[in-house]
Amino acid sequence: NSLKNKRIALVGLGAIGSMVAESLAHSGVSKLGLWDNDVVEPGNICRSAYTLRELGESKVKALKSIINSINPYVKTEYIRTNGWWYHTDVNHANYRNGSFYGNINYDNQEDAIKKLKDYDLVIDCTGSNEMLHFLSYAVPDIDVISMCITNHANELLCLTSRDGNVFEQRKAYLSRIEQDTKNFYVEGSGCYSPTFLATNADIVSLVNLSLRDINKNAENGRLMHSTIYSHTD
Repeated sequence: NSLKNKRIALVGLGAIGSMVAESLAHSGVSKLGLWDNDVVEPGNICRSAYTLRELGESKVKALKSIINSINPYVKTEYIRTNGWWYHTDVNHANYRNGSFYGNINYDNQEDAIKKLKDYDLVIDCTGSNEMLHFLSYAVPDIDVISMCITNHANELLCLTSRDGNVFEQRKAYLSRIEQDTKNFYVEGSGCYSPTFLATNADIVSLVNLSLRDINKNAENGRLMHSTIYSHTD
């Protein structure tokens, strides 16, 4: 039962999330739910799956197009985009107004939980404490993985619900890892001033290594243990 056969909800489609989605598409995954409220900006291009063609586009719509250009047989679903919930099937499209991602205290939590129950695995790549806290407690019967990278990309935390509450795990691990918390992003400067000090190669290598282990464990019928991937000079 590899990742190809799982229904995967991907929450957060930035540097890590977009590369996870791209890798999963190449791997033949059958169903992906995409959840993000952001648009593609110049600073995203240097460390994500997006290109200049997607500038200004909703990340979920842009990534859906990228995924289907790799593998048109991947069933993609917009879980959340640009202030709207979006769900589509063969016969109709259904839009609902609301802004859930930016504020977990909205009264549509129940809708989100109902939607997430359509999936076997939730991968959170947001880096948002609020979102991960919600996911950790809202869907206890669904496997949850949290992936986040430190500012200098020396470590990627791949934390899973096999070892307990992922929110509490991340809080404990990050408190022990020294990070440079400065924000180096300047609007419009793109690759010359990314949000954090990490290159595309840093992120891709750590993301693909973690996905390889996640898939190997899935083939053996289990969720992998929480792991911190690290590289140094």
